[in-house]
Amino acid sequence: MTHRTEMQRRTITVVGLGLLFATPHLKAQERSYGATKEAVWSAVLEAFSALQIAVTKEDKDKGQIQSDSAATDSTYLQCELHVGRGRPPETLLFMPKARLDISLRQRSATETSVHIKFAGKKVDVSSGGFIGQMVCKSTGRLEETILGQVESRLAAQNGRP
Repeated sequence: MTHRTEMQRRTITVVGLGLLFATPHLKAQERSYGATKEAVWSAVLEAFSALQIAVTKEDKDKGQIQSDSAATDSTYLQCELHVGRGRPPETLLFMPKARLDISLRQRSATETSVHIKFAGKKVDVSSGGFIGQMVCKSTGRLEETILGQVESRLAAQNGRP
């Protein structure tokens, strides 16, 4: 008889937050803009505000912004249940956790890059003798939305539609 020490992987339907998609996850995304670091910084903060993402840490000199409570709905996360012990219930409610890290790097006087990393955190879940972990990964949609918002805000600052 063998004893498994690793959690088995099982995908289930999650009710309430509906977090199950077959989209690939992306570890990080980056885009460069023809603008100063100051202009890009302002555009990123405006994008956060428009998307109702609260900044928890920021360091303008280092070009770093962080949100510990990034958007966690099914548009932005793909979640998978890793079974530890017991049989998972048909439905399972949990609150996913994710962190959003953005770093800006000035490449030249008129070019700045924005690097975004959206990371889902492991969440321990249990119900009726079942114990496991829900692991959530980014679908890449939030990163694209933020980068698109930054681009449109920079275009508006420069008088382009």
